[in-house]
Amino acid sequence: MRKIIKVFFSLFIVSLCIAKIKASGDNFFEDKNLELSDFQVNYNSETFINLFSKYCSFYKKSYCSNQIEELNLNNNFIFSETELSEEVKSRFEIFSENLEKLIKHNSNPQRLYDVKLTRFSDMTKEEVAEKLLDFNLKANQELKFLNNVYSNKAKVDNLPLSEKEKQINNSVWANIDWRSKNILNEIRNQGDCGGCWAFSVVGTVEALVNIKKGRINPHLSVQQLIDCDSQDKGCKGGWAPNALKYIARTGVVSDSDYPYEEKNAVCKSDLISDPSNIKAKIDSNFVRCEEDECKQGEFNYNLLKNGPVSVVIDAYNTNFYNYKNGYYNESCSEPNHAVILVGFGYDAEKNVKYWIIRNSWGSDWGMNGYGYVKYDENNYWSCNLGRYAFQPKIIN
Repeated sequence: MRKIIKVFFSLFIVSLCIAKIKASGDNFFEDKNLELSDFQVNYNSETFINLFSKYCSFYKKSYCSNQIEELNLNNNFIFSETELSEEVKSRFEIFSENLEKLIKHNSNPQRLYDVKLTRFSDMTKEEVAEKLLDFNLKANQELKFLNNVYSNKAKVDNLPLSEKEKQINNSVWANIDWRSKNILNEIRNQGDCGGCWAFSVVGTVEALVNIKKGRINPHLSVQQLIDCDSQDKGCKGGWAPNALKYIARTGVVSDSDYPYEEKNAVCKSDLISDPSNIKAKIDSNFVRCEEDECKQGEFNYNLLKNGPVSVVIDAYNTNFYNYKNGYYNESCSEPNHAVILVGFGYDAEKNVKYWIIRNSWGSDWGMNGYGYVKYDENNYWSCNLGRYAFQPKIIN
């Protein structure tokens, strides 16, 4: 009898969710992403657990693999009758807390951006950071040149408010969007390796090579930098100037010759020492933010006219991990994640200036792998996008 009651209860919960989805007229897997729009704030824990089972199945979470049954009814999934493991229970608790935060955010009529469920939604921000972010950027000796940057920003901060506002408001720029130029390779996914620095640098080199050749060329090797750039730490973090200096010395091979493994491995020195394998070379004098050139926004914008730029951002935020679309405008602190700047825009209706970034977390993050960050020098220089900028010069 107890078994029958469990089965009946499970089917009852599924029927409630099906009824909700049918009533809303929305597709649960909209754009191949789990959306929040089908679920209300006041849904009870049973609905959360049902949503969690769908989430586990959709993202193929290994800790759920033996505990989910497919009912073959409109792609509905539910946990089996077996006792849930401690890991599933723990992940469900984290998932529920994050879900409540995401729903609360999307319920705010004043918000500038939306969030959604992603592969990170069952993780704490500390867990995501441990896998993907680098909190040691400030310790790098390459940052000494930024002393002048802080001085320049202080000069602006100390101006009378009216003069400061005049400087900011007079910097109205035209839109730039390299996504529309058909020179960007498809979005990549760094997985659980903290090699964002390598993806940012290699992706920038790829784009500039494509611009120079007038066509999209095959991916270059990120794994080469992960394994062979001894100045950086592979999947444990790195710094763009080091990576650019490495590429200037050795060049970079194709991804097909040296494919990504999502882990640190032994450098294939024989492969990269053969000049015939080198697909891109850069000048050792790459463009970087120096002295009084680095002014909020202007430096990066001027670089963008030539092509994408390797930059960093403060990504230590649950909403950033689960970003969907719109103008990300959370308060920011130190940089910890490398991305690629691919554009700048202005939304006249909302009166918002914004940067366009290219992430390396797969195409289901943000808008097919891209995101908008509100231009705001008072918010730690637009989450650091206006502080650290590097752009190589392509030799071939």
